[in-house]
Amino acid sequence: MSTEDYQLSKEDSDGTCFSCSTNLDGSRLFTNFRVCHMCGHHFHLSGAQWANFLLDKDSFQEDDYTVSGLDPISFGGPRNYRQNVLDAQRKTGLSEAAFTGHGTFFGNEVVFAALDFSFLGGSTGIVSGERLARAFERAADRQAPLVTVLSTSGTRMREGLLALMQIPRVIVARQKLTRRRVPHIAVLADPTTGSSYAGFVNLADYIIAEPNALIGFSALRSISEREAVPEGAHTAESHLRNGLIDAIVSRHELQPFLGQILDLLTSSYELRMKERLDTAPRDFSSLEAWRTVQLSRHSNRPSTYELIQRMATVYVEIHGDRSGSDDSAITAGFGLVGGEAVVIIGQVRPSEEAPKSGYISAGGFRKARRAMVLAQKFNLPLITFLDTKGADPSLAAEEDGIAAALTRCTETMLALKVPTLAVVTGEANAESAVSMGVADRVLMLQHSIYGVIAPEDAAKILYRDISQADEVAESLRITASDCYDLEIADEIIQEPDEGAHTDHQEAAYFLRRALVRHLVELTDQRTSDRLAARRKRYRSMGNSSSLVRNVTERSVGKFLERLEEYFPRRKKTTKRPAEEYTDRSEIPF
Repeated sequence: MSTEDYQLSKEDSDGTCFSCSTNLDGSRLFTNFRVCHMCGHHFHLSGAQWANFLLDKDSFQEDDYTVSGLDPISFGGPRNYRQNVLDAQRKTGLSEAAFTGHGTFFGNEVVFAALDFSFLGGSTGIVSGERLARAFERAADRQAPLVTVLSTSGTRMREGLLALMQIPRVIVARQKLTRRRVPHIAVLADPTTGSSYAGFVNLADYIIAEPNALIGFSALRSISEREAVPEGAHTAESHLRNGLIDAIVSRHELQPFLGQILDLLTSSYELRMKERLDTAPRDFSSLEAWRTVQLSRHSNRPSTYELIQRMATVYVEIHGDRSGSDDSAITAGFGLVGGEAVVIIGQVRPSEEAPKSGYISAGGFRKARRAMVLAQKFNLPLITFLDTKGADPSLAAEEDGIAAALTRCTETMLALKVPTLAVVTGEANAESAVSMGVADRVLMLQHSIYGVIAPEDAAKILYRDISQADEVAESLRITASDCYDLEIADEIIQEPDEGAHTDHQEAAYFLRRALVRHLVELTDQRTSDRLAARRKRYRSMGNSSSLVRNVTERSVGKFLERLEEYFPRRKKTTKRPAEEYTDRSEIPF
């Protein structure tokens, strides 16, 4: 779609930028997008301009223009409300702040709705509420994605409590959209505050904001009257940092970005395999457990971000848990693997890309759960990458509800109806790994580990001596071979000869091949069969052995203990003895 097709008027501008006073004459960025080429200030667009800018040329058709009203409660006061509405209609050419319709976006039908700030500050009243509700219902009925663009100041005060009741009115209509699994993408322009932001906007599947847009529930003025407001607060940027929106996208990049998201959420493609590949297990048990631990933590081992980027042709991140945090220890989003749209969740160990990650916070588990819910809603397979130090052990995390967040994450993944795949790529520790690892298939890279506790921590507890970590590592049975033998892992994925750290591209290639094969197999299964197999798998995991086996194991155990007394084992040594280090993060690689 050529940007020249959507040259926008210079209305409301005297030829200079409001923000930096730059002369805008001759600026293609301003002419085509109403964005200052110098400072990036985004000028206001009307609802009609947004529709013409975003949708295919000449495809937009307005709906609901006959839904109108003037003064539902005969508001009395110093100003004539009815006259104010009539004046706004004459000035803007609109009959209400809500502007709704439908059209095509890159050839596919979409439903469009906007709240136009130029009409009484984009405030919502009875008429706007009805139009928005109809837009949600129209999208649900037509199975067409809904795109909303908001520039609003809140509720229409002079329509009284009826105006406030438009929040549940629109949300009730939105529930129909959710039941039909139709995506809703919200775009927030400057400003977006008040009831709409606190209502249906925060229920959108994906929220995009324009740079520097004023965003929030309360008006900035009312906040500043009560407390000092730091610079940059109440903006798109602060909301992204706090995980309250998913992305900030400049207007000239918005069309392709929206197209990418909608392609992923409405994908109708599934993987198919021409022939079944030989999956006979190979023997990967040659390395000692402690050496495998060291390789799983290698400083140059490919990170989750890198594996995703090398493996997925498209990856669009979601941000945050919509509760005020965006944990960098978890990445999540929509991706394209082998031509099939999937949801990806990755545990991110500390690296140059994510130096603050490591322990997963309550917000990290909530973000992962949000991604799982989106996978279920849009019927997309889920892939998780496990590589974490564990859950945040701090008091702050406890008070933030980390235990409940972790449990709900585990429960949600177990209940998903879509195919699920978990891959241990590095060091998967404790409950935090399990919460995102209860999948239909669990794969492990050759030199990864998966355990209840780190060997060093276990050695401190059992022996009060970290030097015993290498021996404890053997006993914990945490290697890929051990997990395969225990039927926790379904397949061990080959790594390059010396380990994944020596060739990131080859490691990603081996991983991608295995993931695609398992995705095909899982997608081919009936949902009921897949769910039954998953329930059976985790219901019987670690099944209690028979009485005869118990007696036999106890007898063998006592015999080995007696043997140990007469022939004590020599302690194994390694090139990098654990006893030299007081903390596993200090171990050099």
